[in-house]
Amino acid sequence: MPAPLSGLSVLLVEDDEELCTLTTLVLEEEGATVRAARSRLELERLEPAFCPQLALLDARLPDSDGAEVSAIVRTAWPSAVQVLVSGDVERVEEWKRDGGWVLSKPYDLGELIVTVARASGRRVVA
Repeated sequence: MPAPLSGLSVLLVEDDEELCTLTTLVLEEEGATVRAARSRLELERLEPAFCPQLALLDARLPDSDGAEVSAIVRTAWPSAVQVLVSGDVERVEEWKRDGGWVLSKPYDLGELIVTVARASGRRVVA
């Protein structure tokens, strides 16, 4: 049986080094290909040939906020499903009202996998 996220390309924008590394490892273990950026500057420097199907976006970066990062991703990769990652309850609720996918911090690894799978249209067993 293939890994649940097999063949999925993921863009991860997360400034916390440990969380970025752990999230990348978990998603890759589940079959995804992951490219990570830890700042807006790194995001803008990603190879243009990479075409993520899903983007996990930290709502707060040292050099940007979630809205700016979302706009960059929407412009560069318009077909990528965006998932906001935030511990800010107000921001999470606003994103949900707009119909967006949300992963609330702190999250456990099972929640990460289920959210990514569902947002990318894959069947999961929760």
